[in-house]
Amino acid sequence: MVNYGGNIVVLWEEDFVSSIGSIKTNIWCAEIALERLNGQGIYGKVNWCYVVLTVPKSCSIEDVLVTTF
Repeated sequence: MVNYGGNIVVLWEEDFVSSIGSIKTNIWCAEIALERLNGQGIYGKVNWCYVVLTVPKSCSIEDVLVTTF
């Protein structure tokens, strides 16, 4: 999760079986805008959500490091 222009960006993995029968992993990314609702809580709106990379099952996201200025 990272701050992206005041929104948050989240990455996650999803395994699936490809058309040729091999197991692959989709890396998904979503940008979510958070807003406070009349002091009652916070809700999020998904601005976009896409598969950004498809890799063999042997690959995965191990660690993500985020830096900001």
